Amino acid sequence: MLAHLSTPVRVLTLTIALAALLAVGAASARAAVTPTVSTKYYSFTGQTVVAMRADINRVRPGTQDASARGTVNWGWHHVISASGRCSFDRTAVTLREAFLMPRWASREGAPADVAHAWDVYIARLWVHEKGHQALSQKAANAVAVKLNKMGSFASCASLDTAANKAASVIMARQQQAQVAYDARTQHGATQGAVFG
Repeated sequence: MLAHLSTPVRVLTLTIALAALLAVGAASARAAVTPTVSTKYYSFTGQTVVAMRADINRVRPGTQDASARGTVNWGWHHVISASGRCSFDRTAVTLREAFLMPRWASREGAPADVAHAWDVYIARLWVHEKGHQALSQKAANAVAVKLNKMGSFASCASLDTAANKAASVIMARQQQAQVAYDARTQHGATQGAVFG
């Protein structure tokens, strides 16, 4: 059974009014984006590989055993020069990475070979999901760099349009990279993320 649910990154385009985002990200706007990571688990039971696989298939919230979902947000603050040109004096980019992973609720008393098989699988599943996180991180960093290099524009509206378009292009490429990663790894199978 293959081991990953590929969920496309959802992009939320933020506008100037998001002061909270700017306050958090302004100090590090020119540095790499630091992700906020969360992990949720769903529980399954079983004392044999066959029983565990059957319960995972029954309770998992999708067609694969795990998922990694990256959400990239961006925003900025304008400054207008004496000549009337508009540029960014602060930008902020955030990345939230949310993992959904299986948790074996009935491990106690399971045979050692079953426990070992699970430990190997879950470690390899994490490797695969962290690969998705790395792609999200790369995209978030690219958005931050691009926003900081936007330069000045004749109007703030044209700057906003250009910045959102540039960031959206980066995110579209990132979504393609996520799909290609799943195809290349067969949703983690080539990385050993196969169980049962």
